Amino acid sequence: QGNCPGDQAILTVDVVPGPNPGISNTLDLCSNSGLVDLFPVLAGAEPGGSWSDPNGNFSSGFFDPFFDIPGTFTYTVFGIAPCSFASATVDVAVNNPPQSGSIAVTTVCSGDAPVDLFPLFNGFADPGGTWVDPGGAPFNGTLDPGTDVSGTYVYTVAGIPPCPDGASSVEVTINPSPEAGNAGGVTICAQGDPVDLFASLLGTPDAGGTWTDPNGLASAGVVNPVNAVPGIYTYNVPGN
Repeated sequence: QGNCPGDQAILTVDVVPGPNPGISNTLDLCSNSGLVDLFPVLAGAEPGGSWSDPNGNFSSGFFDPFFDIPGTFTYTVFGIAPCSFASATVDVAVNNPPQSGSIAVTTVCSGDAPVDLFPLFNGFADPGGTWVDPGGAPFNGTLDPGTDVSGTYVYTVAGIPPCPDGASSVEVTINPSPEAGNAGGVTICAQGDPVDLFASLLGTPDAGGTWTDPNGLASAGVVNPVNAVPGIYTYNVPGN
């Protein structure tokens, strides 16, 4: 009497995988790095999504640090219903490479005052760099022609990663100052032999100079007592 059998219903459950835009990340670039694909920066991201730039406009997902505006780029993957969408971001920063200047050339005399080499870059180098001398030793950037040597002085400006360091150089030539020696004097005998005046100069005069006699005329620098003109003979050494 009144015995009712049981009943059942079947419910099928499907689980749809949600969208995977990858893991948000940051990217530091140098302004001369060239075109960069942002997709590999998002670890584990599935393809087929869409990109938007920092202003919310469509982006190709490729970033050119020379032209594009740095900031937050968003990658969005749309899910299969009932899943919605998911997004991840790449924060892009762009650093400028250091400016170390162009190659400069200077020639100085060994008797000149110390010279600051940095202004030779004419404003095309960033301050705060470091110098090394032609031997690779640290250098303070001020050339002392009397003690330093000719050669290549290298100036290096550290780059902000991933920009590499920048380096340039100053080619320095130090010419020796002419040395005519120090004033001297000589007394000769009217019946004596000719006298070479060079030997009477004091100090360490350079050879190869020219002489003028007391009348301002060219002289060989050898005084013959027979026809000697007494007075001041001047020895001149040309400079470089």
